[in-house]
Amino acid sequence: MNVKILKQLFQEILSAFTIPVTFKLVIQSILVNRKSNLNHYRHLLRNFFNRVIAKDVMKQKSYHKGIRQLVQEGTVQLFESWHGQEYIIGAVGQLQFEVFQFRMANEYNSQVIFEPLGKKIARWIKPDQLDEKMNTSRSILMKDQQDNPVILFENRFALNWFVDKYPDIDLDSKL
Repeated sequence: MNVKILKQLFQEILSAFTIPVTFKLVIQSILVNRKSNLNHYRHLLRNFFNRVIAKDVMKQKSYHKGIRQLVQEGTVQLFESWHGQEYIIGAVGQLQFEVFQFRMANEYNSQVIFEPLGKKIARWIKPDQLDEKMNTSRSILMKDQQDNPVILFENRFALNWFVDKYPDIDLDSKL
């Protein structure tokens, strides 16, 4: 395997870490078959997104602490709006959102409200290629946990439109 494939596989393993059964299948595939078709694990991508809002603005400290700790555990993936005013979390499915909401309420005493954004397509963009005009109603400009710029596309059409409009921009799916 070359380095690029190993990096991709490692990223997929990390995204599967919160799903033990899948994690075991990935490891088994690597150890037994000595090769892995990454397309089999693409369903692990964070495809569903919710805007998360604190129900009680007086509990901002526990709200931010809870979000940071749960994201660090890998429960969900956190995206912050480009100007830092709101959070969007990504998950594999609805159950992860429910677990996140339950844990925020019970472990961090912070009730949260979700504003569903549905399925999105996340693509990372190089900071030097970024232009704030790329932020539209169909492509939301965000930052990931490492402050890397990310665009959340509404659908495949919006992604293709973006690629046609900005042919010199390199988009990365991180996989």
